[in-house]
Amino acid sequence: MELKKRTFEALNYPKGSKEREALNFNSLTSEYITSYKYLLFWEALYLGNWVKHETSFRTKKEALGYFELQKVKFDEFTKEVR
Repeated sequence: MELKKRTFEALNYPKGSKEREALNFNSLTSEYITSYKYLLFWEALYLGNWVKHETSFRTKKEALGYFELQKVKFDEFTKEVR
């Protein structure tokens, strides 16, 4: 899992510009939902394939708490599989 702080870089470009439009397609650089400042990225095994996920959080503390919860669930799952 990887925690990143959002940059909202799209706000640095004029409205309607191609650069701003392109940056708004990326969760890290998008100008939208500015109250969610952190993104947590992880991969999970789903139907035999590794799938990339991301979840947004308002605070770093909230994101790290979620990370720890998921880590405990993953550790319990791997113990059962062994």
